[in-house]
Amino acid sequence: MGISFESTPFAKFLLKDAAMEQKAIEIAVRMILKGYTIDETAEMTELSKEMVSMIQKNVEEGKKQKASEVAIRLLRKGISVEEVAEDTELTVEEVSEIHETMND
Repeated sequence: MGISFESTPFAKFLLKDAAMEQKAIEIAVRMILKGYTIDETAEMTELSKEMVSMIQKNVEEGKKQKASEVAIRLLRKGISVEEVAEDTELTVEEVSEIHETMND
């Protein structure tokens, strides 16, 4: 019976490196949510600015998606478009679009 790839030093190195990068990404997400800049986040996590920029874009898209889900729930409860916009930090136009698609 041969040695499995997972038990080789190179495989262990790759797994450790992947785990460290995953941890850096998790830290970057938290830093972005707390308002750190791309430069600050890249420096602290040792991720590239391009990687941090991609993470920031995904975080912003996630926040927008969550805000849209909250907006739908609030609109279903009969709360006005203006109030929903204020509560979710979406624009009145964005909430109006959501409201229109709900009525289609």
